[in-house]
Amino acid sequence: MSSAADGLTAAQRADVEGVIKDYLMAHPEVIKDAMDELQRRQDAAEAAQQVSAISDNSSALFSSKRQVVLGNPKGDVTLVEFFDYNCGYCKRAHADLKELLANDKNLRVVLKEFPVLGDGSVEAANVAVAVNIVAPDKYWAFHDAMLTERGQANGEKAIAVAEE
Repeated sequence: MSSAADGLTAAQRADVEGVIKDYLMAHPEVIKDAMDELQRRQDAAEAAQQVSAISDNSSALFSSKRQVVLGNPKGDVTLVEFFDYNCGYCKRAHADLKELLANDKNLRVVLKEFPVLGDGSVEAANVAVAVNIVAPDKYWAFHDAMLTERGQANGEKAIAVAEE
């Protein structure tokens, strides 16, 4: 495929490049406007990709076997929380989650173990999964204690919390 520039002589091409350069020098805001538009398009593409990923994985996200559901199981809004017992942000957000659950009776919260912060996180997540299988009615107390405990979570600490 040829472009319009392919039919230009070297002198004509130099003239066109000069006009473009002069225009950009006289109106540099055009470059910022173009960059803003590029960012907007990239953001829109990323948002569309996220929506697609959620849609493609909706059953795993919202209704997988043995998942932990808090709040109203038939709530009109579902919040999926991915967490790691060693995540400082997760620990800080836990109080907000408890407040949301207390104040919104139509909120359905799905908890997803996401142990990414080391072996201790994986060990603690494995204990949490076991608690949910063996004693699902005790999972929330376990989860709450793990996210309010100080220090690093690991299998030993998780077992101690589960035994309380």
